[in-house]
Amino acid sequence: NGASYNCGYTSGRTTAFYGSITNNGTIYTSSAGGVVKMMGPALINSGSISVTGTFNFDTTTTVSGSGVFNSANQNINANGNITLLSNVTFSPTAGLSVQTGGDLNLNGYVLTFNAGQFAAYSGTTVNSPGTFRTQGNASVYPVNGSNFNANFNVNSGSSTGGNTGFGDVFYGNVTIDNGATMNCGWTSGRTTNFYGNITNNGTLTTSSTGGVVRIR
Repeated sequence: NGASYNCGYTSGRTTAFYGSITNNGTIYTSSAGGVVKMMGPALINSGSISVTGTFNFDTTTTVSGSGVFNSANQNINANGNITLLSNVTFSPTAGLSVQTGGDLNLNGYVLTFNAGQFAAYSGTTVNSPGTFRTQGNASVYPVNGSNFNANFNVNSGSSTGGNTGFGDVFYGNVTIDNGATMNCGWTSGRTTNFYGNITNNGTLTTSSTGGVVRIR
């Protein structure tokens, strides 16, 4: 506890972990060009993973712990298959993405996302059961061709979404809590599609007159 490991002290430096990680301190890179690759079966984070560069999940990994994932760029890549074993919190300074071929299995737990941008690209899955919850101001983009099957909860603050073309797609149930806002079209041509049930106790809106919401 209190210890730290600098995995990328200058640009182009990469550290790959093939075993399990138990982090009670800080895993970080001091360079924005540093990269950490998770190639092992289990990650228990009770501290902070604060990579200034990029943190990649590149294999089948279970993730748990009460710590915070606040790296700048966090990716679940094509070979990444992440299963939660507890509630977790992601607070990226830039974003968290599920790249084509990647899977995020909430496994009945709650993933709290409270900063930056989340994107699930075509050919990805965010599995249920479980809840993807936003707090504060965050952007969530499950683009057309992705399978965002988990429940989605805007717990506080403002969640911004809506994509061009067919738009973003939510297949699970959506709940907007009291005082929270879900902006489904922040600029003209942005669309959000809902296939599950919607419980709105806050505000469901588009800030652009060209934004579109579809209940499907």
